[in-house]
Amino acid sequence: MIRPEQMQRPDPIDLKLGIKSSLPNAKKAIALLILLWESNGQPASLVYGTENDGKLLPEPEAFDKLYEYLDTQLTLNGLSEDDLYNAYATNPLLQSQMEALIVAFELIWRLAKVAFVNKMAFSAERTGGKRFAKELHFTRNMDIIDTTIFRHSQEGIPVLLNWLTGNPSIVCDPLCETSLIKMLTLLSEEAIYKMNSGSYDITFQNNGIYQQLIKGHTEVDVSGEEEAKGSLRILKSALADKLNYFLDYKSNVAKISPAITAETLTAYSKRVSTYLSLTNVNVVFSEAGPTAPVAESLDKQIEHPHNRIIFGAPGTGKSHTIEEDRAVFDDAYERVTFHPNYSYAQFVGTYKPVPSINSRGDEIITYTYVPGPFMRVLVKAMQAKRDGSNTPQLLIIEEINRSNVAAVFGDVFQLLDRKNGVSEYPIETSEDIRKYLADHFDEPEENFQQLVIPDNMYMWATMNSADQGVFPMDTAFRRRWHFEYLGINHNSDKIVGRFVELNAGHSVEWNALREAINKRLSGLRINEDKLIGPFFLGLSALADKAAFNNAFKSKVLMYLYEDAARQHRSELFRGCDYSTYSAVCDAYDEKGEAIFGLPSLAQTSN
Repeated sequence: MIRPEQMQRPDPIDLKLGIKSSLPNAKKAIALLILLWESNGQPASLVYGTENDGKLLPEPEAFDKLYEYLDTQLTLNGLSEDDLYNAYATNPLLQSQMEALIVAFELIWRLAKVAFVNKMAFSAERTGGKRFAKELHFTRNMDIIDTTIFRHSQEGIPVLLNWLTGNPSIVCDPLCETSLIKMLTLLSEEAIYKMNSGSYDITFQNNGIYQQLIKGHTEVDVSGEEEAKGSLRILKSALADKLNYFLDYKSNVAKISPAITAETLTAYSKRVSTYLSLTNVNVVFSEAGPTAPVAESLDKQIEHPHNRIIFGAPGTGKSHTIEEDRAVFDDAYERVTFHPNYSYAQFVGTYKPVPSINSRGDEIITYTYVPGPFMRVLVKAMQAKRDGSNTPQLLIIEEINRSNVAAVFGDVFQLLDRKNGVSEYPIETSEDIRKYLADHFDEPEENFQQLVIPDNMYMWATMNSADQGVFPMDTAFRRRWHFEYLGINHNSDKIVGRFVELNAGHSVEWNALREAINKRLSGLRINEDKLIGPFFLGLSALADKAAFNNAFKSKVLMYLYEDAARQHRSELFRGCDYSTYSAVCDAYDEKGEAIFGLPSLAQTSN
């Protein structure tokens, strides 16, 4: 029976309170975002800007659909296709830095996540004036706006076109515009701002302004003693654009809107307080404040070493154990599987040919540094250190000993010696890595002369020394890892009492059959790391007769015949013709466990 998917704990939200990006003309940006969503069929995500020589231009398909959607209104108001294109191209969605867009649309109105099409750090546009291709990942707040503003009429389109173009001659329904402004106010109530008040900082929400006004203060300063940063800049822009239904604003001061009575604001403020008490927002402050406790609390939940290898016989649940333990990382992890041909270039990174389009629109091949899983996770950990969240990052390596680890890790091997989680001995970065990090973080190359693994990066691996073709690990490599052994019966209690029906016509308990086979293997002096663990067959294979018998023949019998008991076939398969693997399978269908010369294990589940 299918049940709902398990709820996942969201990543903490970085409030970015310390950045200096601003978003002038917030109305124009909101209008374009809503119109793009409506005109493009209300998608989950949308690429809305393409890069051209360091500038961001309207995405052609998105613009065409927007023009088609607004064609009638443009004609009614004497506006041309060029007018619309210019309004799109000069909109803050295309002109403003990524960080300002993140603060506005992710942290204040929560209408969409904004991302670079080519993944890069959110600070990439902080210097140099360049703008890069972007996409929007919309939230359910768009559906709320659509339901309240557009569902039963199209009166919202002139309002948004007025906001987008700034053309005062466009006739709007004032009630519709008021409804949209009130809806945006509602969506912004969870936003958090910070201002300096001389000797201390004030962290507040809109309701903090309302409550001061309710107490009888006629004016509330929303600027502070120092230059406004982060979301406070966007708040001032939004208030200047009259995007809060309950407030009026002038010269850094907020007042009660002339259209609102004190009684109305009091009742609304109480409703907001009740709502906020029911929310469970997990935030991380970019600067001093709760940052350290949040990171410390999360780190305390990671009870395992930074460098960790889990090993044991096949089917003892090595990968399952790591999967359970990595839940504390939420989605802050990456998984890679080593194999005999795996290399340093794949694991750490290297220059590779990448197809691209030049300024003339021609397809060309360029060489770009492409990071591997180690470098990707390392960069995320470094980024978390820089933005103050300190979010732990995990790299999971499956089958670590199926590659030549000395060759795969290369000079990174030196970084595995850790003290308090940090590499004790840095390595000198190669020119390609140094340039990649400098470009990624938008910092000078000299900032990356040396490389260390930070204490918020974890590496956990699985290893099965019984596999054929594995590479030996030298002592120097081994001593840098914490090894955890899962015994042959680790977690076997989870399969006790699970009965399976054999093709031979009777039922046996899987665990009893497994233990009987292992006892026979041990009697043949076969090492424990070649015995069969409880989860050698996944739980899904125990679900029905066909699934079990197919899995037993294709996995258990094949493993025993070709690997674990290859030199002892006559002694293990003493109850059947063992001349070929197919003969053993045919005998199993007819005799069941008797092919091993075992006494009958037939039981009933009662």
